[in-house]
Amino acid sequence: MSLKHERRKLFSQYGYFLLLWFVIQVFYNTPMGNLHSGWAEEGLLDVVKVLIWFVFGVWLIHHTRKQLAIPQPYKQNWHFKPFYYWLAAIIVYFLVVAFMQKHQIAISQSLNRNIFSRIS
Repeated sequence: MSLKHERRKLFSQYGYFLLLWFVIQVFYNTPMGNLHSGWAEEGLLDVVKVLIWFVFGVWLIHHTRKQLAIPQPYKQNWHFKPFYYWLAAIIVYFLVVAFMQKHQIAISQSLNRNIFSRIS
């Protein structure tokens, strides 16, 4: 298949996904919120949404099985630069958090404005 056809198929699948999400949010949440309240409402909403998304996911995987096939599934792409950027950002974040916890540095919620008024 051509790249144009593949993109059209992909965008149509995302469109179906978003349309189904909209239908679930609008036409299912409102009546459920009017019929039940509290934990019963939350539980029913979660159960029905999981069932709908699971069925839709299985259907989508079934119809795109050939597109999802990878010719060499265990060959890593070591030249994928965004992976290294995110990995570096996460490592720096963890190091900063560990440093702050070790030295008990915290961000204070109160700000003493008298310090800044003396400067000016």
